[in-house]
Amino acid sequence: TMSAPQTSVAGMRIARDRGVGAGSAASVASPAIADPGIEIRVQQVGRQIGEALRDKDGYHVVVVKSTVVPGTTDSTVLPILELASGKKAGPEFGLGMNPEFLSEGEAVNDFMNPDRIVLGGLDARTIAKLEELYAGFEGVEKLRTNPKTAEMIKYASNALLATMISFATKSEIWVRPWAGSMSWM
Repeated sequence: TMSAPQTSVAGMRIARDRGVGAGSAASVASPAIADPGIEIRVQQVGRQIGEALRDKDGYHVVVVKSTVVPGTTDSTVLPILELASGKKAGPEFGLGMNPEFLSEGEAVNDFMNPDRIVLGGLDARTIAKLEELYAGFEGVEKLRTNPKTAEMIKYASNALLATMISFATKSEIWVRPWAGSMSWM
C-alpha cells in the first residue's frame, strides 16, 4: 500500500470542500537519486486507480502529481488506466498532470500559496475540471497545456533549481580563499 504525501491529501480535501467532485491524485514519492523502481510504482498506482475506476459511475478525473519522466502520463499511465478500468480516456474519464512545486519543509504553505499552477490535461474537459479545482487561487498564473509539456515543465524546473544550488555551492568554494580580503560596498 502506498501513502499519498500530505500535500496531495490536503489538495484533495480542498477539492472535496469546494465541491469540485470526482477526482484522484496519484502521487508517488519522488526519489532523491535515480530510481528505476519509480516506473514500477507509477504502474502499480495506475493499476489500482484503474481498477477503482471500473466500478465508478460518471466522469472521473485522474491527476498525476508525481515528478515523472516526460511522456509517462500518456505512454504509461493512460494505457494502464484504460486496461484496468475497461474505459476510454477522454469520453469516460479524464487524465491530467498537475505537478507540485514544493520546498522541503514548506510543502503545505507552498501548496496553499503557489507562484504558478501547471494544468496538463488530456483534453479540454480535464483542464476545465482542474481549473475548477484551482478556482480559489486567484491571481496565480495558471498554465494550461498537455500532460507531456506539464511533465517537462516540472523536469526543467527541477534542473534549474539543482543548477542554482550547485552554482551557489561552487561559488562559495571559489570565493573562500579571498573571503578575508574582500570588502563589500
